[in-house]
Amino acid sequence: YANAWELATKLDDLPTMAAVRREQGVVVIGQVRRFLQDMLDAHPDILKDPTTDPKNIPEVVDGFEQFRTYANEAVEMYEKLGDQRGVMSSLIAYAYANIIEDTTHGHAGRVEQIRRLRKNLSRMTSQSEIFQNDAYMLYSVHVYARGHGPADLELARGIETYETARAIGMSNLVFL
Repeated sequence: YANAWELATKLDDLPTMAAVRREQGVVVIGQVRRFLQDMLDAHPDILKDPTTDPKNIPEVVDGFEQFRTYANEAVEMYEKLGDQRGVMSSLIAYAYANIIEDTTHGHAGRVEQIRRLRKNLSRMTSQSEIFQNDAYMLYSVHVYARGHGPADLELARGIETYETARAIGMSNLVFL
C-alpha cells in the first residue's frame, strides 16, 4: 500500500488516497491482531494475570495509534469528497479494530456497534438489501451473544431477527 499511496499522492487522486489510507489502517490492525494471537499462543494464560492489560503493551498501543492516524486521515478525505459511503466504511473499520476498548456488553457490544454502523451504511443501498442485511446482522449479534455475551442482548436481537425476517419473508431466519 505504500506504493499505492505514493502513486495516488503524485496524481492527487483523493478518492484513491482515502481508500489506501483506510486499507493501510486495516492492515495495521491485522498485524496487531496477529501479534496478540502469537502472544496468546506462546503464553495461553497471560491474560488471566490481572496485571496484564493489552492497553499497556507498547506494540498494541503503537499499532492502534497508527490505525487511528490512517483511519482519521481516510475519514477526513472522504468527508472532503462528500463520500458518505467511504466515511461509513472507515467507521466500520474503526469498530472492527476496536478490540481492546471496553463496551457495555463486551465483544458482543462491539458486534452490536458494527451492526448499527452497517445499518447506516445500508441506507445507501436498495431497500430490499437493507432489510436483508439488517436481518443477517441482527442474527449475527444474536448468535454471538448466545455463545459469548449477555442474555439480554441475545434475547433482544433474537426477537428483532424473528420480527424482521418474518416481515420480509426470510423463512430461513424465521425458523432459526
